[in-house]
Amino acid sequence: MKLQVPEGHIDYINASPITLIPSPRPASDSSPGGARETDRYIAMQGPKASSIDHVWRMVVEQLESPGVVVMLTETHEGHIEKCSPYFPRRKEDPPLEINERDEFGDGFRASVHCEGLEETPAGDAIELRKLVIRIHSHAKTANQGTDVKKVIETTARSSDSDSDIDVRMRSPGDGGSPSPTVSTIQIPASVNSSASPTLEKPSHRVVEERVVWHFLYKKWPDFGVPALADLDSFFTLMRLSREKNAGPHNPRIVHCSAGVGRSGTFIALEHLIRELDAGVLEHYDERMGTPARSLENGSTNKLGEGWSEAGRGPGDTSPATTVIEEEGEDLIFSTVNQLREQRKNMVQAEAQYLFIYQVLRKLWQDKYGSEVGEDGGEPAAKRLEVDPFAIEG
Repeated sequence: MKLQVPEGHIDYINASPITLIPSPRPASDSSPGGARETDRYIAMQGPKASSIDHVWRMVVEQLESPGVVVMLTETHEGHIEKCSPYFPRRKEDPPLEINERDEFGDGFRASVHCEGLEETPAGDAIELRKLVIRIHSHAKTANQGTDVKKVIETTARSSDSDSDIDVRMRSPGDGGSPSPTVSTIQIPASVNSSASPTLEKPSHRVVEERVVWHFLYKKWPDFGVPALADLDSFFTLMRLSREKNAGPHNPRIVHCSAGVGRSGTFIALEHLIRELDAGVLEHYDERMGTPARSLENGSTNKLGEGWSEAGRGPGDTSPATTVIEEEGEDLIFSTVNQLREQRKNMVQAEAQYLFIYQVLRKLWQDKYGSEVGEDGGEPAAKRLEVDPFAIEG
């Protein structure tokens, strides 16, 4: 993904926009008709110390308010740093100052504040923070077709009178009308693209505020997958991250350490659960007309090539999990393949791939009340046991 920075600067950030288009509803589906929303995400590498400013700049550029960030790794797991601490964890923590050095020379400045933690039905499995980004000067870039301008920054202080403030923003949670996503900024006539403004006293700084709901999921172990006992909290994470978002059009940022393993598994599984809820998997095998078939132990499935570096890849003689694949379209394979076309190595480990089958199979049986039968009457029947090996991500 490219940052919106002035020409001549490096605009790269290790993040990829992800879109997953839902399948058409089956003709027999009794659910209400109408188009279903495309699933939109941004899969991102866990921020490094050198990329924190870039990450928050991307958040401002790509997300509407309220936005959502889903974090699937702790900053440190064991004695290894998986992700740089890029957000204030408590309300008492000082705000995180963004782009103090004005790296790109366009005057962008912001600060990230933690307004506190909120309880969720998942208990200590999820840390949900309400973060507020205060944008002190948001310069337009050449990509947006306007000149770069620096604006006078005004912070509404309790001791100021309304007449002294160009724009007064309400803090999230205040009563009254909600603040707009982007505030109207009054630029004095003396400020133009060719002259730098003289900053007035702090009471004359304009602030634009954005809300970002930050989810830290704590039940996805390093080198593994969530335990079946933690599935309820996992589903709660999916549900709440959708509900807190401004809408389906607003991409949610999902990251772990590398931004491909755990992140890819979360995105794939959430999309497939929405497919299940929409009735796409009802009588799926019959509609596809392709019964499932078993492979011998030691075989690799369609995604084996992508596991060769750290997973069990082709040619590995260690004991292998029995894999069952379909000769026709496999919805799970198709989904993961879509992800890999948009970001390399998504769903990185074999255990993560099998975990998707395991969870979706269980949910399918819960929904339709079916047991495994000789006629192959369930979609893509996969081995329930998850291989204990998985790589970080």
